[in-house]
Amino acid sequence: VAHNSWLDFKLNPSLFTLSQQVVAGNMLYWVDHELNAYNLDNKMLYSGPIEDLQIEHHLRCGDYLYTSSLLHLAKDRFCLLWVDPDGSLSRLHCTILQVSKSTDLNGKGCLSASVLSCQSFILEFPLDFLDGLLL
Repeated sequence: VAHNSWLDFKLNPSLFTLSQQVVAGNMLYWVDHELNAYNLDNKMLYSGPIEDLQIEHHLRCGDYLYTSSLLHLAKDRFCLLWVDPDGSLSRLHCTILQVSKSTDLNGKGCLSASVLSCQSFILEFPLDFLDGLLL
């Protein structure tokens, strides 16, 4: 942006779901059934599970499309806001993740997302995320 220089990366649209993407440095992050990142410089894809059983279950059930939002906090820290319907009540979870990147022996990009903290709030009404903004 500072140099008014633009490139068309022609990313495969099947990489993305309806969840929002977040840019941190030269990486584009998003959540589908796991956490994903795409390096915009070397065009390498990274992916890996979020190390939390509740979140894994939430993402495997396929209800992640409108009930989660990923926000970049600083450096390797992210906040995943997600809603978990628990019977008649819904709970809003704010989970702080620390993300690290690596490559396996075959050169495939791997992500590891460990939970640093989580707070939960009972909601009196249903809630869907279409987008999020960190203030």
